[in-house]
Amino acid sequence: MPEPEAGLSSVEARDRRRRDGPNAMVRRTRHRLVGTLLAQTVHFFAALLWAAAALAVLVGLGTLAIAIVAVVLVNALFTTIQLGRTDRAVDRLSDMVPRRCRVRRDGVITDIEALDVVVGDTILLAAGDRVAADAIVTAPVSVDMAILTGERDPVAVEPGELIAAGTVVAAGETTATVVAIGAATRFAQVVDLATGHRAPTSPLTLELHRTVRTISAVAVGAGTAMGVAAVAIGQSARDAAVLAIGVAVALVPEGLLPTLTLSLALGAERMARRGALVRHLDAVESLGSTSFLCLDKTGTVTTGRLRVTDAWCGDEVDIASVASRAHRAVGRSDLALEDALQDYAESLGVLIERDEAEDPELARTPFDPATRMASVELVSGLVSVGAPEAIMSRAATDPEAHRALDAMTARGLRVLAVAGSSSDHLKTVALIGFQDPPRRGVGGSVSQWAHLGVRTAMITGDHPATAAAIARAIGLGGDTGPMVVVASDLPRDPEACGELVDRDGIVIARASPHDKVIIAQALRSRGHVVAMTGDGVNDVPALHLADVGVAMGRSGSDAAREAADLILLDDDVTTIVAAITEGRSTYTNIRRFLTYHLTDNVSEVAPVIAWAVSGGRIPLALGVLQILALDLGTDTLSAVALGAEAPRDSTPREPTRGRLLDRRVMTRAFGRLGPTEVAVEAAAFAVAYGWGASDAGASGAVFVAVVLCQSANAWACRSDTAPPWALGWLSNRFLVIAVILEAILALGVVAVPAIAEHLGHRLPPGPVWVVVIAGALGLLGVDAADKARRFRHLGRDELAAR
Repeated sequence: MPEPEAGLSSVEARDRRRRDGPNAMVRRTRHRLVGTLLAQTVHFFAALLWAAAALAVLVGLGTLAIAIVAVVLVNALFTTIQLGRTDRAVDRLSDMVPRRCRVRRDGVITDIEALDVVVGDTILLAAGDRVAADAIVTAPVSVDMAILTGERDPVAVEPGELIAAGTVVAAGETTATVVAIGAATRFAQVVDLATGHRAPTSPLTLELHRTVRTISAVAVGAGTAMGVAAVAIGQSARDAAVLAIGVAVALVPEGLLPTLTLSLALGAERMARRGALVRHLDAVESLGSTSFLCLDKTGTVTTGRLRVTDAWCGDEVDIASVASRAHRAVGRSDLALEDALQDYAESLGVLIERDEAEDPELARTPFDPATRMASVELVSGLVSVGAPEAIMSRAATDPEAHRALDAMTARGLRVLAVAGSSSDHLKTVALIGFQDPPRRGVGGSVSQWAHLGVRTAMITGDHPATAAAIARAIGLGGDTGPMVVVASDLPRDPEACGELVDRDGIVIARASPHDKVIIAQALRSRGHVVAMTGDGVNDVPALHLADVGVAMGRSGSDAAREAADLILLDDDVTTIVAAITEGRSTYTNIRRFLTYHLTDNVSEVAPVIAWAVSGGRIPLALGVLQILALDLGTDTLSAVALGAEAPRDSTPREPTRGRLLDRRVMTRAFGRLGPTEVAVEAAAFAVAYGWGASDAGASGAVFVAVVLCQSANAWACRSDTAPPWALGWLSNRFLVIAVILEAILALGVVAVPAIAEHLGHRLPPGPVWVVVIAGALGLLGVDAADKARRFRHLGRDELAAR
C-alpha cells in the first residue's frame, strides 16, 4: 500500500466534526412502532368501533366488546406494518455504509466510527472494504459499483478519481482524501431522492378509505336512528343502546380486512408461481390499476447480452487492431461491451495478451457519465471510445462515418465510436455496432398491455435511433412507430412534461435515472397509476416514487429489490401481463365481497326496521348477538372464499380505477339480492308463527333464512354476469368448504340448546326449512334472471369468463 500522508490532526478533525456534523445520511422522521400503532386506533372508523365497544360494556355485552376491539387492533396492526416499508428501505440503504473506517490522523493509523470521518481525512482502503465517504484515491483500485449502477462487475478507479461512499473495493489498496461526507455524498443524494418524496398511496387504499368512511357514516346514522326510534316506542335506554350497537355492527364490514388480505395473498401466491415475487400485498391491486408502464431497454426489453454484428472503419485502418485497442479503452467500466469487443477482436485473429505486451498502457481515463467517453494512453497513442455523438463532436470525422452511424442505429444496433491519435489531433477511426436483441415474448406483451388499456413507454440511455429501432422491433407505437424524445429536450415544467410523455409507445432516449423520477411525477400528476422498472441503486428514487416499482431478480441490485413492490425473479418483463391480470382479479373479488356484505346488511337490518316501524308490535327477529354470530361466525367464511376467486379467462380491458361502491354493486345488493333475502326472511317468519312457534322459534327461522340465503348469495356473487352453474359448482373449492361449514355452524347455533338460549332463539319447525331452502334456490333464480336480462347479448363462454 502506498505510504499515506500524515493526515489531519486530532484537533482539526474535532473542529470539522463540530462544524460539519456526523458522517451520516439525513434521516426522515421514522414511524415509531408504538406511536404508529396507537395512531391507527383513533381515526374515524376506529373511533366508531371504540364507541360501540364502550356501549357494549355499559350494557353488559362483554363478548361483543371484545370482538369489536379485536377488529380495531387487527386493522391497526395491518396499517402499522405497511407504514414500516419506507423505514425498512432507508435502513437497507443506510446499512450499505460501513460502521467503522481506518484513517490516518496525527501520522498514526486509527480505527474510528464512520460517523466521525470528516472532510480532509485520509482514509485507508483495501480489498473488501466498503467506502465510508466520497474520496479521491491515490492509487488504482478495482471497485464494485453495484450499489450505484446495479452492475456486479468491478470497474477501475484511477489515481485522482473519486471513489463513492457505499461502494466496495474489489481489488487493490489505496489511500484516499475525503471530499464529501453525509448528505453531501453521491450515495446520500440517492437516498434523499428515495425518501424525499412521499411514496404514493395505493389506489386500493384510497378507495377502501372512501368506502369505509361511507359505510361508517351510514352505520352511525342508522344506529342512531334506530336507537332514537326504540326510545320513542317506549324501550328502555339500555335496550335502545343495544339496538343501536346491533345496527352499527350489522353495517360495519368486519370481514373486509381478512377477505382483502387473503385475496391479495392468493394473488401474490399465483404470481410467485409465474415468476413474480410481490413484496407488498397492496401492490397486487395496484398492478390492476396500472395505466402507464415505463420500461428500461437494456436487460429488460432486451437480453442485455451484446455481440458485435457490424463495423465501419476509415481508410488504412485495421479493424482488428482497433477492436483490440477499443477493448482496452473500455476496460472494466462496461463488462458487456468489454466481453463483446474481446470476442470480436479474437475472432479477427488478435491475441489480446500479445497486443497488451507490444503496446503497453501509460495512463487511463475511465468512463465518465457526463462526457460519455473513456480513454487509454498507449505507447502507440491515445485511444478514446464512447457515445458516437460525444466522440464525433470532439474528433475529426469522415462524412462516411455519419452515414454508417445512421445505418447502424436504424437497424437497432448499439454503436461505439472509436477515435485515435498519435499526436494532439483526434480522429474518428471506427464505429462498432453491437446487437442486443429483444427478449422473446416482449412484442406479444406490448400488444397485451395495449389490450389491457395500459400505455407503455421505453426509457433508455441509448442513442435515439437505436432506441427507435428496438421499439419498432417489439411493436411499440403500433403501425406508425414510436415517438422518440431525447431526455434533454423534455420540458422542465411537470405539466408540459406530462402532456408530452402521456402517450402510448413513446421512447425517451439518452435518459438518466433522475429523468425517470421527473417522468413518473409528471405522469402521476395526470392521474396515471405508474409502474416503473429498474435494477440499479440509482433507480431507487424512481422505483420508490412510482405506484408500482418493478425490479429485476437476477440482475438487479439489493437496494433496487428492497425499494421495489414487485420482483421479476427471472428478469422476464412479460410476467407483468400476468401480474396485471391478477391485480384486476383481486379488485373484482373485493367488489364481490362488498356486494355479498351489503346484501347481508339488508337482511340483518330489515327485521330491526320492521320492529321500529311497527312500534314494537312486530317482534325483533334478530338481536345483537345473533347479528354478531352472523357477521363473525358464518358470513365471514363465504366472504373470505369469495376473496379466493381465481381470475377468469377474460380480464377487464381497462385499469381498475372505478369506485368499489358503484351503481352496479349498490343495485345488486339493495335492488335485487337484498330484497329477495328479506322476502325469504318474511316467509320463514310467517310460516314459523303459522306452525305455532314462539317468538324464539320465529327468530330462529329468520336466523336460518339469513344463513342459507347468504350461502346462495355467495354463489351468486362469484360473477356479475354468469350464474353459478356456468362457472362450475366446484371451481372454487374454498366456497364449497365455506358453505358446508356455515350450514354446520348454523345448525349447531340453533339446535344446541345452550347456544340457542344464549342468542335468544331456538330450532324452527320443519316447514320453515322447506321454505328457507326453496327461498335460497329462488334467490339464485332471481339473480340468474337479472343477469340474463342485463347481458342477453353475451354467449355462455363469455359469461363464464366474467
